[in-house]
Amino acid sequence: MSVRRVIAALAVTMLVALTLSGSPSGAAFSVTTLNQANTYAADGPYGPPGALWSWGDTGDAQLTPARIGTDSTWASVASGDHYTCGVQTPGSLWCWGSVNTSGQQGSGDTTARQLPTRVGTAAWTQVAAGASHTCGIQSDQTLWCWGDGSLGKLGQGSTTGYTAPRQVTSPAATGWASVATGNQFTCATRTDGTLYCFGRNGSGEIGIGTTSTSQATPAQVTSPAATGWTKVALGYQHVCALRTGNSLYCWGDGGGGRLGTGTTTGASVPQPVTGSWAGFGLGTDHTCGIKTGGTLWCWGVGADGRLGTGTTTDRSTPAQVGTATTWRTATGSHYATCGTQTDDSLWCWGDNAWGQAGVGDTTDRTTPVQAGTGGWPGAGPGPIGNQFCAVRADATMWCWGDLQAVRFTAYRIGPEATWTSASSGDRYSCGTRTDGSLWCWGVNTSGRLGVGDTTARYSPARVGTASMWKQVATGAQHACAVGTDSTLWCWGANGSGQLGIGSTTGYTTPQPVTSPAATGWAAVTAGNLVTCATRIDGTLYCFGRNSSGEVGNGTTATSQPAPAPVTTPAATGWATVSVGFQHACAVRTDRSLWCWGDGGGGRLGVGSTASSSTPRQVADATWLAVGLGTDHSCAVRDPGTLWCWGTGAGGRLGTGTTADRTTPAQVGTATSWVTVSGGSSHTCGTRAFGTVWCWGVNSSGQLGLGSGVAQQLTPAQVTGVLGRPVASGPVANAAAVLTTP
Repeated sequence: MSVRRVIAALAVTMLVALTLSGSPSGAAFSVTTLNQANTYAADGPYGPPGALWSWGDTGDAQLTPARIGTDSTWASVASGDHYTCGVQTPGSLWCWGSVNTSGQQGSGDTTARQLPTRVGTAAWTQVAAGASHTCGIQSDQTLWCWGDGSLGKLGQGSTTGYTAPRQVTSPAATGWASVATGNQFTCATRTDGTLYCFGRNGSGEIGIGTTSTSQATPAQVTSPAATGWTKVALGYQHVCALRTGNSLYCWGDGGGGRLGTGTTTGASVPQPVTGSWAGFGLGTDHTCGIKTGGTLWCWGVGADGRLGTGTTTDRSTPAQVGTATTWRTATGSHYATCGTQTDDSLWCWGDNAWGQAGVGDTTDRTTPVQAGTGGWPGAGPGPIGNQFCAVRADATMWCWGDLQAVRFTAYRIGPEATWTSASSGDRYSCGTRTDGSLWCWGVNTSGRLGVGDTTARYSPARVGTASMWKQVATGAQHACAVGTDSTLWCWGANGSGQLGIGSTTGYTTPQPVTSPAATGWAAVTAGNLVTCATRIDGTLYCFGRNSSGEVGNGTTATSQPAPAPVTTPAATGWATVSVGFQHACAVRTDRSLWCWGDGGGGRLGVGSTASSSTPRQVADATWLAVGLGTDHSCAVRDPGTLWCWGTGAGGRLGTGTTADRTTPAQVGTATSWVTVSGGSSHTCGTRAFGTVWCWGVNSSGQLGLGSGVAQQLTPAQVTGVLGRPVASGPVANAAAVLTTP
């Protein structure tokens, strides 16, 4: 795997991150936080362009397949409970996710890895992920398990857990063919056609004729015969296995009819399922199988439509799904199912609360719906979680659904490696590419995507045909962008005049801002209902909502539908500006810092909670960079110290407490801070040499520290990434990054 070199540079209110060798892709990416509950990033003009990534509460974007890494070498993948493992050719094994409490990621510890991390150096042929344990087979036909060892599910003869792979040596060290994991048990076939199971046995899932007693060492399944087993799959507490001659047997928990034998009674020895079967897949409490003629049949619990029969009725015997005779694979997850047909098309159905169907919404499906275009030879969810992962025919891997594991890590949006800037608003995002094109995606209420309508787009849609864009900024429901010809354009909601076009009429396509002149614009930033932009001559203009004085022209209550100059302390000399929800701060060329607008919580940093309709100076110091959140402010001060003020709830100020601050409070003692960017209730910044640090609320993974962290009161390093600056917008619930090719 290639390892990207670290790139570092300086900029204002920007962050960049670079993954190290812990990721199989070795992809470099930038990161910056946005308002509300996310982290967003993209490569800026300070380094080579690259691919766009995102994580956190990404709204609609997480409802469709999102690429993991840039590699095209994945051979297989398996998802457990909020973690995933995959095998790449020629045999390296990688695991990642938000949960590693039992060492199920095999990394030798219990630290969750937010990007794919290689498990040892051995060559693997297969991996299986359970609720809290993992098993895999190496190329020498040895079987290894790790993670939670309770109930003996690791096959070690004890209930001891292990954080790194541990070999299963009974009945023999080698000769293993395949392995499958369930909630608290494991089954594996051997090259001689024998089948062994171990772990929990309260429902008879071990298949040896007993219940209640768990099995800490592999126990052989001998009914209806000791040999002849070719494939096995596990649900939550039931098992099905295929035998030579296309006969299918199921055993374990029979609730809901999941064994397919006509009853809801469990069985501690394998029971035959009528028919001639070519393949099958198990979910938590249901089963689907493909008959030798290519028809698809499902049985078990039918809630949410997971059986695909058009109803939510349970079935204790196989019920046909549609009339197609071209089914090739079928596999179930927690409450949903996916399958592929011979044309490599992928179909999903059942519970869709987390977008498991991969079709861009959260509506349950009682019959199969196609997910994406063709090119899917097989899909690989596990029976435990609500997420799906699949390997395409081109060997790329994609995941979607309940991305609680993935949303705390970086996952790729699209295959492009040409993004130059990015910004995220309220459930939508926009970005520019090296060819000057502008793209937006997500929720499209009020036409915030700029594509001429109000229809949501779940993948990047080009804004017009012009190739002239260099920077974009997103507000709550409006966006603005600066062209390479120094023109300024805005679109979306305009109820407060935030588009700067002299009226409150909204538009679904970009409209030029022509006051005070059509050209001469340098950069733009957008907040909730207000926009500010600097001009090449050093002047600063704001427009939109002004009830808190956020336009900065000395008035309140009246919205400003046309750009109004900010003239205090002077009309020129403005260098950079950042806008929060209802306040703004700007650094001048003399390095003085000024803030105005809503003063609630002390966010203006001037010693009070009073609002101000004109800029007020924040301490007499030399300031280098500023980044605003919804109701707090942070800035880097010469010689590289970091200071924050405003609302402190959730630890967003990084001062070790949740107290509000009306004047700047130093964050730690480091003198190496370079950039800072605030979100709704969190903040991130970079230090010298590109290290990335985040703090505050982590409810949607916006800190990049894993799901085990609810809030962080002081800066914590986001491990495995290094950074350089990038720009973003202030109102969003998502995060993204740009990778260096």
